[in-house]
Amino acid sequence: MTTLLKFLKAKLEDLRQDRSIRYDLIKDIVEYLHEYADKHHHPCEDIIYSYYLEHRKDEKVADGVHKLAEQHIKISALTEHLCDMTEMILMDAVVPQQQYIDALDEFLEIQTNHLNYEEDHILPALREELTDADWQAIIALLPYDGIDDVDSLKELARKSDPLFGDNVQERYQSLRENLGA
Repeated sequence: MTTLLKFLKAKLEDLRQDRSIRYDLIKDIVEYLHEYADKHHHPCEDIIYSYYLEHRKDEKVADGVHKLAEQHIKISALTEHLCDMTEMILMDAVVPQQQYIDALDEFLEIQTNHLNYEEDHILPALREELTDADWQAIIALLPYDGIDDVDSLKELARKSDPLFGDNVQERYQSLRENLGA
């Protein structure tokens, strides 16, 4: 996700400098984030967070977990809005450039803050507090068959990711090449 956000930040700067960009790549990134992160990654995180709130619940961490869950909802809405705007541009509809810049800027700010907060505060706390038994219980709650430990969950994520996984979907080939991944 960090790679995608860096790429989008560079495109935002290009827009601010009135340089031309490839909106099709922006669309691919936003659709990927909407399809993969909003519909697969974030729901799994929400299951982990719900389990934590029900079974562990350090108040400071709990407040952060609630904050992240609320952000998932906002991020999903912003992603959808940015996707719609990008699609309109690709269909040659008139979208004021400053309006698009503002939407992309807000999207990037919220995504970046969310990711940094999660990585710097919440995930380390969960790694420290959740036991192997907790992770086994969480894995049983996830909507995947054949997953019996954290390593197999990581392997599933690696294999099934349509952009960064083992089998890049055809629709993301150009994006992957442009990302240098």
